[in-house]
Amino acid sequence: MEHPNAAGYRRTADAFRAGDREALTQLIDQDVVVWHLPGANRLAGEILGLDALFGFFDRLREVTHRTFTLK
Repeated sequence: MEHPNAAGYRRTADAFRAGDREALTQLIDQDVVVWHLPGANRLAGEILGLDALFGFFDRLREVTHRTFTLK
């Protein structure tokens, strides 16, 4: 039997790849306060709130020329 977190990740990754914001809005907690991005690069840092997180997703697609994906 599959772990519920694995199924949740798969649904979220599928929605991200499809650019389905409606599904992502249902899958990501509305009260997300901080999303941590480790590293020392232009995308690293902390993202505050769901609107900023969706903005980050847009930026990620932009800087990777839409090549970034989740597996």
